[in-house]
Amino acid sequence: GEDVVLNCHVELPPPDLEVQWTRADNDMLVHLYVEGGDLPPHYQYRGRTELFYEEIPNGNVSLKLHKVTLRDRGSYRCTVSAQGLSGEAVVELTVAGE
Repeated sequence: GEDVVLNCHVELPPPDLEVQWTRADNDMLVHLYVEGGDLPPHYQYRGRTELFYEEIPNGNVSLKLHKVTLRDRGSYRCTVSAQGLSGEAVVELTVAGE
């Protein structure tokens, strides 16, 4: 039931940045930020995720996940791309009570 921040940072974020958070185990879309706006995620995450929008120009593309449940445990992939370049990181979320 708590909120958690999954950290992800890019060096010198270029303009027109696309940020995609997915589940690493099944590619389920958790959050997608494109051209300055969000696109709808998988229904399981709808209304439960947010980026720190004011921090994106500083390279912070971390994801805040609200009301975490046991179902949320697992690996999350942060993929950042712009102008033909891309990079990714994987973050592991463990949940108390497992």
